[in-house]
Amino acid sequence: MEQPKQRILIVDEDQLLGEFYSCLLSLQGYVPVWASSGDQAKRILKQQNGFSLAVVDLLPPTEEYWSLIRHLRQTPATAEMPIMTITGISLSYEELEKIKQCCNAVLLKGSFELAKFKDTVTQLSQCHCHASASHA
Repeated sequence: MEQPKQRILIVDEDQLLGEFYSCLLSLQGYVPVWASSGDQAKRILKQQNGFSLAVVDLLPPTEEYWSLIRHLRQTPATAEMPIMTITGISLSYEELEKIKQCCNAVLLKGSFELAKFKDTVTQLSQCHCHASASHA
């Protein structure tokens, strides 16, 4: 029996980038669900569950996006879901450490590598898939 495709939540206010990430993920065999804001992502999460990964753009790193990350970590259904952040801003050491404390991976747009993006998605989604199976 074929495994159901893993769903990945993409949160990026830039429609072009949201479509770009969606296309990349679709080509890898995932089912992407795009949200244009942190608030829209929360609404999607109330209506749907079973996401393997959240890809969150932190440019700009507004309170709305930090609120989404807190929401993901504090909600039982998503607390263990990996979060990959993508940012295009130069981060101080303190900012980078803050992100690393609550997210599983940080990719920088300035040094964006397609292979790194794909590998990180695969690693994080497989990790979550195995963790979910062991909790079942």
